[in-house]
Amino acid sequence: MAKTKIKKRKINAKEISKQTNSLLVLAAVLFIFLFFLGFLYTKKYSIFEYKAPVKTQFMVDVECLKLGNVCSNKDILNGIKVKIPVSPEEAYDFYLISNTDTEATYMMADDFIHVDWHDEMINFKGPQKALYELNVATRTWSHVPIIENYSYEDFGYLTYTGVCDEKTIIMQDYDCKKTPGYQILKINHGKGSIIYHIPPLASNDSEITGMEDTWDFEGTTFRARLITLEEIGPLGDANGLATWLVDHSKNGDSYWTMTSNATPGSNYILEAHTITNQSGKPSVESHLVHNTNISIRPVITIPKN
Repeated sequence: MAKTKIKKRKINAKEISKQTNSLLVLAAVLFIFLFFLGFLYTKKYSIFEYKAPVKTQFMVDVECLKLGNVCSNKDILNGIKVKIPVSPEEAYDFYLISNTDTEATYMMADDFIHVDWHDEMINFKGPQKALYELNVATRTWSHVPIIENYSYEDFGYLTYTGVCDEKTIIMQDYDCKKTPGYQILKINHGKGSIIYHIPPLASNDSEITGMEDTWDFEGTTFRARLITLEEIGPLGDANGLATWLVDHSKNGDSYWTMTSNATPGSNYILEAHTITNQSGKPSVESHLVHNTNISIRPVITIPKN
């Protein structure tokens, strides 16, 4: 039987080099593709905290925080972060959000606790749950003065009255039967209460046009509160809000303001405004009030020395 000869093809070094280069190019393309996918994922679902480039100082070392001096809006926008001992055992970093020549108001630079704004799916009774839990959690803050005299008229409710009662605001598709938002938060000598308006939809009686009621924060003493929508406005400029507002938060993380949402087209009797980290930039958003995934950051006011 004749033997079949099998020709052996010689592979030279040039061909090997060409194949190797092709594999390297393919690996590089695959790496870039996976890196790009990872970038897009981490941009949307970042597991990393944003760290604002603002160093922590002591109040005594900040000239404009001394009695008789006033920190400028520019200074505040750039970020003034100070370490404040709230009790003999506890100290936290806070950002200055406003000041006069005699006192300064600060907001904690990190999330404090996570809690519902309200434990029912309504916003017309105000941030009862959030404020109650906040002041239970800060009851040991003996170095922080009790809030003596403070009141806040909810922007959400003011929007409602402007559209439906005073007719000074024009908004399309606004349902005036829904009465979003609470009327006012009052704090006197550390004792707080919320006055709110129960909308007609909460009653089965068609003759009822709404009822006023009051909720007292019994058993608590107010030393802290939440930031308001009106306080957030001055913390921004043409380039957007100050990025330190989302210091120590991950992408998508939010914390409550004291302001209900009253924007048509949304669940405006079910939501409240939040500050939300959007890829390292703060954004004013709205969330359903019954949401324990959202945090609070205490706001305190301290006299200048």
